[in-house]
Amino acid sequence: FQKACEGESVFALLNESLARVAAVVERCDVFVGNDSGPTHIAAAVKTPTVAVFGPTNPAHWSPRAHRAMTLRALDGDPGKVTVEQVREAVLEVQKRG
Repeated sequence: FQKACEGESVFALLNESLARVAAVVERCDVFVGNDSGPTHIAAAVKTPTVAVFGPTNPAHWSPRAHRAMTLRALDGDPGKVTVEQVREAVLEVQKRG
């Protein structure tokens, strides 16, 4: 993943309030995360969002936003979602206006 993001600003937010997460994520060019609260926050503040799902059903739980996309391996193993799939999804959500 690091090589795929070479030259880009990639960082993690740890132990921050939800308000702080929303404020930071709103300023991001794109957000990539798992099926979690911060991923839904990113979609809610209209940041282009790629959500990588595991066994939970994206039909019920994926972010509902125009600039959000969900990835999930057929067997529900998030480890089988490739870096290339994530990269392609990032490019797609960034094109959506």
